[in-house]
Amino acid sequence: MTTTYALNSYVYWGSSTGFSVSNRLELPTLGSYGNSVADLNGDGWPEIVFSSHYNGITHAINSMIYWNTSGTFTISDRTELPTLGATSNCIGDLNLDGYPDLVLPTGV
Repeated sequence: MTTTYALNSYVYWGSSTGFSVSNRLELPTLGSYGNSVADLNGDGWPEIVFSSHYNGITHAINSMIYWNTSGTFTISDRTELPTLGATSNCIGDLNLDGYPDLVLPTGV
């Protein structure tokens, strides 16, 4: 049996009829455990942060921020941050400077 941790995560877009498999966005993630949504760059559009825990070999893998460009997410518009077994994340203005801060705790 082969186990892969390179599994996609999905955004299911809501509509007046609910959610549908045909109306979803697929984003590549690696061993993701937790995620958060917040406007990280102040443009009025929320970004998605995925915490990456394990890739089958190591816990030292990158977690990802997918940047939202006017309601659109793309694979190429993301930032990878080095993390060690992250299982969650949290966003808030911790130092009260008016900018969101991102906490990615070590999970191992």
